[in-house]
Amino acid sequence: DYCSNNNGTFRVITENIPCGTTGTTCSKAIKLFLGNNELILTDGNYQVIQRDNSVEVPYQIHVMGNYLVIEASNGLILMWDKKTSMFIKLSPTFKGQVCGLCGNYDGNENNDFTTRSQAVVVDAVEFGNSWKVSPTCPDVGILKDPCTFNPYRQETKDYADHSVTNYNDCNNGDISNNNPNLP
Repeated sequence: DYCSNNNGTFRVITENIPCGTTGTTCSKAIKLFLGNNELILTDGNYQVIQRDNSVEVPYQIHVMGNYLVIEASNGLILMWDKKTSMFIKLSPTFKGQVCGLCGNYDGNENNDFTTRSQAVVVDAVEFGNSWKVSPTCPDVGILKDPCTFNPYRQETKDYADHSVTNYNDCNNGDISNNNPNLP
């Protein structure tokens, strides 16, 4: 919520690395700036660094199953699987007050691709590159269709697409068990 030169209460920064051979990325390290604290999540652990430059935002950390959960008094919840993925949930008080790769949470999906310079774009690569924190991080290039890059996966994709289409045709869009064609 450090948007438009506002003094915010939190900021989430993640360092991503290639994950496997599919072209997907995984979070190597996550930094949560929460008031006057910096929480660094990496290698299944977390570290808290005290900062002096902002207001205190109380928070609690607890483990739920495989997840480390950070709940802050300002309405932010961050869930981290202690490996490669995180989930962020915000209270409605943040509507229209946030910016970045997760959009602006104003209920209008048409302006979620707003760049750091406040331009609304349609290109995902341009949008993503605008939110890089480190200038040494290279720009992402044109996104490649994984099936073109890995032709052996096309058959799996075609099968999955066909299965979903057949399921929807059989159910007329009804996913309930009211269909006599389903067990």
